[in-house]
Amino acid sequence: MKKILVVIIILAAVGLATFFAWPYLRPLVSQTNSVPAIPPAGPAPTANAQNLHKETDDSIFSYWLTDAGDIIYVDQSGKVYRLSHGNREELILQKIADLQSFVASGDGSYAVAAFGPRLAPTFSLLSVKNKTWQPLPTDVTSVVWDRTRNRLLYLKQTDGLATLNVFDVSTKKTTEIIRFPSQGIKLIWTGTDKVYVGEASSANAGSALLSLNLKNRSVSLFTKDTPGLMSSWAPDGSLGLIFANSFKENALILSDGKGTPLGKPLFGTTLPSKCLVESQLIFCAVPREIPSGIILPDDWLTRKFYSEDKILSFNVKTNEVKTLFDNPTPSIDAEQLNRHGNTLYFVNRYDQKLYSLVIGN
Repeated sequence: MKKILVVIIILAAVGLATFFAWPYLRPLVSQTNSVPAIPPAGPAPTANAQNLHKETDDSIFSYWLTDAGDIIYVDQSGKVYRLSHGNREELILQKIADLQSFVASGDGSYAVAAFGPRLAPTFSLLSVKNKTWQPLPTDVTSVVWDRTRNRLLYLKQTDGLATLNVFDVSTKKTTEIIRFPSQGIKLIWTGTDKVYVGEASSANAGSALLSLNLKNRSVSLFTKDTPGLMSSWAPDGSLGLIFANSFKENALILSDGKGTPLGKPLFGTTLPSKCLVESQLIFCAVPREIPSGIILPDDWLTRKFYSEDKILSFNVKTNEVKTLFDNPTPSIDAEQLNRHGNTLYFVNRYDQKLYSLVIGN
């Protein structure tokens, strides 16, 4: 199971516990925000799409929402802007070469950019309020925000040794949590007392998902040897979507925060990266059709496949599925879903523009 198994073996003494093995989980390559050739866009929007609005004319690399409902977005060149009540403010006009990722804090006041060589990127912390950058330590390979508060976790990997650190942006204090022998792993989600760690996903190899307890430093195994493993979690970690693919069969499973499978969602198959998971509600862009021969998520991530989505919501407690958008025009292949009040936001991969969808109460 590649190098992450070393972590399990080394840390067994501090409390390894297997939560479950997904018998029906099973393909995924590392996601990239690069934009290869895009297929022709669909017909012009019709009146039936009146709740759908294009928020930007710029092509979007990444974006996030502040608590006040402002939109902070990064264009394809790395410039940063704020949209507030229809007005655009320039925040950072310096271009960023070879931008790899832009990950925002829960309240949107901070973000971490990764840029430079893909195998050895530089990470830097942006203060939206102060419009300033603060470089993170060298050898950082992965970051994740605790979205319930402004706390950043980052992973350093040097010579086969991984070090997990916590940085509190309010106190500017860094705390080392744990060191362990491993390489090629990434941080996926973190909450109050735990963090999920996984391997880079690939359709051609099995991956694992681990839970590290930040208080007692114990390790739990969620799943192992799972091709195409991909997951998305609610900010409080109480609910998650886990995708896998084996023998060209797609599986999307609901899980609670303890790792207990809750069954399959009733809205069909899609990718966690096309969903927004909240504590009771899940919003997903679901392909109307997945043609025969398409291997998910590889073909979607490499942009060989562009989906034609409808957008649905799913209430986990009542099992109610609501159709929020199911119009064939414009063509939508949605990712980076976020919500503020009764408005859902997403990036449409067909034109890389930011869209909003009024979804009601």
